[in-house]
Amino acid sequence: MAETSSAGSELLLELFSASGEGGAERYRERRARSLLSGGQAACASLFALREQHVPEAPLAAAFHAGLFALNPGADPPEAPGPIDGVSLLGSATYGPMAVCGEPSRAGEARPSAMLVLSHPTDLGHDAEFNAWYTDNHMIDVARSPHFGSSARYAPRRQLAGTPLPYLCVYEIEKPYSAELHRGLMHWQMETPDDFRQPMPRTPAGQEVLTIDLWAYFERLWSEGR
Repeated sequence: MAETSSAGSELLLELFSASGEGGAERYRERRARSLLSGGQAACASLFALREQHVPEAPLAAAFHAGLFALNPGADPPEAPGPIDGVSLLGSATYGPMAVCGEPSRAGEARPSAMLVLSHPTDLGHDAEFNAWYTDNHMIDVARSPHFGSSARYAPRRQLAGTPLPYLCVYEIEKPYSAELHRGLMHWQMETPDDFRQPMPRTPAGQEVLTIDLWAYFERLWSEGR
């Protein structure tokens, strides 16, 4: 039975849209390489959206995500200056909560990933939400066909406004396809498993998890140690 363990370095997550043929490349050269060469980041990966499953928050095909493992003790990265064709939607440093499986290293990057941003439906049930997600749900998903690992993060530095959600990164051992998604749904909905626990509910009957973003991404680029 897979179990979670504590994670290591902090993670910088940046969500952005990149218009035009070279938008993602401009972000890589202007932002990612500067973090690597400046010693702030140990490794960096760049992903492009393949499919998202939250119809209340539709995303354009140009939506991207940058994931950076930050060097311990490095100064927090500043927001990038203007980059032609790139619109930064938000960034925050996320600290590690738990890891299930073996996340890939930069030079051994898996071809795709699923990113889930979520928050407790009721802040009074934050502990219950996190216990179920960390001790059961992220392990269950990571054990589904073609999924290699999962890593969960909590926001360490909040931006102004609405509190930032929790982040879970699921690495996948094959390129994204509709068949892969159907396999995950079959695993979650139709495959009996004594380990899997139903999502807890609040006394009002609400599920404790609210999803902000649930999307599959294709890895475009990765560099670092």
